[in-house]
This record gives sequence, structure tokens and C-alpha cells, in this order.
Amino acid sequence: MKKHLLYFPLPVLVIVTALWLRHGSGENTALQAAIATQRAALAPAPPRDDRAAEVAENEARTLMENNAALRAELHSIEAATVSTVTETTALQKTIPPSLDTEITESFGRITDRGAELGQYSRLVLADYDEVQKELKRRGLKDDELSDCIVKAFMKFVTW
Repeated sequence: MKKHLLYFPLPVLVIVTALWLRHGSGENTALQAAIATQRAALAPAPPRDDRAAEVAENEARTLMENNAALRAELHSIEAATVSTVTETTALQKTIPPSLDTEITESFGRITDRGAELGQYSRLVLADYDEVQKELKRRGLKDDELSDCIVKAFMKFVTW
């Protein structure tokens, strides 16, 4: 047998022992945590602090006072709302009601009216020479210029 095979069980024993101790350390930590939890659960409650009770009472009193102030403000707002509703009702009674059967009719289209306004504006605001050229192009005489302007204006106004 070889000489180094005699020492083989020694490193195996060291490795197994180290693993066993590591496992035991984890169990020890878990047991210590459980013991601390049990001790904390069984420990007597600390004495009550009277200042905490006074602070809680003061806070409750402050909240009640704020609540009372808010209720008073709400009451004043409700009173103002009631008076506004009363005034609105009185105003509605003075205004005559509109007829439900009223019908609004349109006697033309907006685009037509715009075109006629544009035609009238061009005739009124245009240069005299340009108007004369336009009249000649249409085959109209010079004395018909005022007639064209009047007709364009009347067409626009009759809408």
C-alpha cells in the first residue's frame, strides 16, 4: 500500500467535521432567534407614559375644535347657497319663458352671404379703373356701375 493513502481519512474527517460545525452554527442562530422571540413575547409590558395620553387628549380636543369651525363654515355656505337659490328662482319668474315650439329658420347659407359681401366689398373698395375694366369684361356700360353696386348691396342686405 502506498504511503499517502494512509493519510486520506484525515482530510475527509476534517471536511466532514467542518460541515457538521457549520450546520450546527446555523441551527444555533435559529434557536437563539426563537428564544429571543419567546422572551420578548413573555416580557411584561412597559409602564404607560402619561404624557402620551395627554398628547392624545390635546390632539383630540384640537381636532374637535377644528371640526366645529368647519361645521360653522359649512352652515354659512349652506345658508348662502339657499339665498342664492331663492334669488335665482325669483329672477327666473321675472324672465318670460321661451316657447318650446319656436323654430329658427335660415333663409340662406353663410357661404352665399360671404360671397355676396365679398362682391360688394370689391366693388366699393376697388380702384375705379379696375372696376371699369371688370365692367367692360362683363359687357356692361359705364353708367351701370352704380346699378351693380346697389344690386350687390341689396343682395347682401336682403339676407
